[in-house]
Amino acid sequence: MEKQLFEVPAIAMGELQFKLDKLSKKAKKAGTSDIKLIRVGRRTDKDGSQICIVAIEGEPVKYEGYTFLARLDHNVDPSGESNLVYSMPGEELTEAQRSLGANCEHCGWKRRRKDTFLMRKDDDGSFLQVGRTCLKDFFGHDPAELVRRAQYITRVIDEVRRAEHPAEAYLSNRRTVDLATFLGYTLVAVGAYGWVSGKEAFGDPDRHSSRDMACDAMFRWPRPDPAERPSSEQMETADKVIEYILTLDPKRSDFNFNITQLAKLEVIDYKATGIAAAMIFCYNRHLEQEAAKASAPKDEPANSEYVGTEKERLTLDVTILSSRVQEGQFGYYNITRMLDAAGNLFVSFGQYSEDTGAKVTVRGTVKRHQDFNGVKQTVLNRVMAA
Repeated sequence: MEKQLFEVPAIAMGELQFKLDKLSKKAKKAGTSDIKLIRVGRRTDKDGSQICIVAIEGEPVKYEGYTFLARLDHNVDPSGESNLVYSMPGEELTEAQRSLGANCEHCGWKRRRKDTFLMRKDDDGSFLQVGRTCLKDFFGHDPAELVRRAQYITRVIDEVRRAEHPAEAYLSNRRTVDLATFLGYTLVAVGAYGWVSGKEAFGDPDRHSSRDMACDAMFRWPRPDPAERPSSEQMETADKVIEYILTLDPKRSDFNFNITQLAKLEVIDYKATGIAAAMIFCYNRHLEQEAAKASAPKDEPANSEYVGTEKERLTLDVTILSSRVQEGQFGYYNITRMLDAAGNLFVSFGQYSEDTGAKVTVRGTVKRHQDFNGVKQTVLNRVMAA
């Protein structure tokens, strides 16, 4: 089946996917095959809003030598002047077919009909219009599968068309959120006010978290000014954020596991937006580390090797490369980087601190070996002056 393209505002993609998932569950219970909403691309509208280009894909509805093309809802006018047309994905009706009256070529009776089905015969390509109640007589038995699948596809198309021009009520549910669009709005908030975590904003009525500011702008009605919407460049950055998060090791921590799980999704639960917003913080920290690495002195220990074995107590003559204070969950601690005469890098996380450039002898226990930004380093515990 060929693709039928639709343009849906990115802010409506979450609610659209939620509704389509509900329809999909009902379709599976009814025994009909599923159809998919595929993202083809994205563009920026004239007012600065993001538009997702999507397509509906699925198997054509075929039954006993006929392919279902469309359901014609004749509304209140049997002449066809006020028809509502629900074509199958990839099927395009002619102007004459869209305006067909409420006729049935099987029985030929002139009577009021709510809707009719337009089908194409597979062997000769001829078209046939049959009323709903005549389908059973036309095929010789009740084609319930045909009707169910046709109704399912037309409801899917109807939901997509509603999402193309969402009203305020459509956006007010906040059940699911398009991840890339949400990250775009988070980038706008961080660019304007810096990163504000939920912890920093808690209890301060004058501060709002980056997540809350992004959600407010994303779902506000009337729509926010263009300056509060993500630009094309910010949406490209949002894609880069997702790509970076997918490179993280999910086994390193529960936080890493959660954000990598979310990065695999196109649409996320609204309750997960707090975790998703932290992707921006992680990405910006990654950029800062890359910038620091690029500007590091040329004598950075590129040839560093691992030293010792896990839990081994070492006595080392080292030069202090750097020592800085970091705030953690349980208070403040020092990150101290040290280099021995062989060019091997050591790092400690704890209370030990010394002036940069100092040449000292220390004792420490090997906690682990790790590769950080392509440089091998030995992490030490319980570091103290020897």
